[in-house]
Amino acid sequence: MPIRPPQITAPPAGVPIDQHFTLTLDDPPPDDGLSLRLGNATLVLSCRLLETLRDNKPPTWQTEEERIALIRGKRAEAILSHRSLQRDEQGYYPVSLPPSDDGMYLVSECLQAGQVAVINTRTNLRVSQIVVTFNATVAGPLAGVGHISYAFTPDDPPFLSLNWWVS
Repeated sequence: MPIRPPQITAPPAGVPIDQHFTLTLDDPPPDDGLSLRLGNATLVLSCRLLETLRDNKPPTWQTEEERIALIRGKRAEAILSHRSLQRDEQGYYPVSLPPSDDGMYLVSECLQAGQVAVINTRTNLRVSQIVVTFNATVAGPLAGVGHISYAFTPDDPPFLSLNWWVS
């Protein structure tokens, strides 16, 4: 089970931008899920997907495809290493992963592919769509920063925000 291609084409890095895209999420959540609580959201990732990425990571890389597989495999391994052996109230294995962890970039990839179920913890209901925002400012030719954030709507605070690019 590989990661599907992203539902969107990311805007170019290095330019000022504030662009929103709507992502459609998997239905229903995976039976073998890992739950990751982020702010007002609980993300449910497929344990089988993460195990496949971990188990298929090459020991070294020579091609770009192998390099990406190695990075994804290491990130999946990190996420899996933080899972609890006890199921939570929804039947998933909770993961306690710091928001700064490199594994969050794999979570971001899975969100953009729609391979994550998201539960709004304020309503305790699964949502079928979320919004990803690409936001960047440029202060000069060699000074700028971009972020990717995920929220229920463009007006809600993000439940996940990651560095996209820095110069």
